[in-house]
Amino acid sequence: MSKALKINQPSLVQSLLEGRALLEVAALQSSKRWLQGAPKGDGHPVLVLPGFMTGDGSTNALRRYLGSLGYNAYPWELGRNPGLRQDVLTALESKLKQLSERHNCKVSIVGWSLGGLYARALSRLHNTHVRQVITLGSPFNIPQDGHISSSIGRLYEWFNPADKRDALLAREELWRKSPPVPSTAIYTEGDGVAPWQYGVDPVDAQTENLRVRGSHAGLTHNPVALYAIADRLALSDDQWLPFEVNWRNRLFYRKTCGSRHGAAFA
Repeated sequence: MSKALKINQPSLVQSLLEGRALLEVAALQSSKRWLQGAPKGDGHPVLVLPGFMTGDGSTNALRRYLGSLGYNAYPWELGRNPGLRQDVLTALESKLKQLSERHNCKVSIVGWSLGGLYARALSRLHNTHVRQVITLGSPFNIPQDGHISSSIGRLYEWFNPADKRDALLAREELWRKSPPVPSTAIYTEGDGVAPWQYGVDPVDAQTENLRVRGSHAGLTHNPVALYAIADRLALSDDQWLPFEVNWRNRLFYRKTCGSRHGAAFA
């Protein structure tokens, strides 16, 4: 029987433990041989979107890894991610169409943290151009008032004093609703930025949640997360299957059934 979980803000200890992202970076270096055992890519384009107040440098290791598997991994090339902005989304729409036309196929989108909200919005606006969406610790399931009572929430509001007036904030159905394409929400219970329940979706035939161990800040370098991303991207465009949590990898992964009011373990 599944057990409903109460949503609590990250504790001070969890926030302080975000520093372990440095350990995840180190673990990535020592896991290269294992990571190269992931399924190889078919060369289709993958657009990788950074998190709040970070730029393409934060996703460089992830893009290099995907490139080594045979994908055409692209940065977003829009500087630092300032938060939800209609002008940023418009620029990403153009980039998505360009990549799809250049490669004559659909584009997979990987979004870390707030970048995942853009990934979901793009999939709803241009589902014919999007192959699948993968989010990493993305708080798309935030309360209806859009307020996150945490240090990162206050930081976001400080950098975005006029965010309530931005057109994209009034279109929250673009990123709150599950994508109309196959999607995987990768998250960590140890998230020290926002409650992990904000980053899970209701599960259906093409939507899944996958838990890994680690920090929010380290998800783009977390070897276990990167392997899962490679596994998902290797699926054919017309035959998506949920990630298999078998006896060999149960220590590293766990599936979660999400809802709009919390989450429960399957």
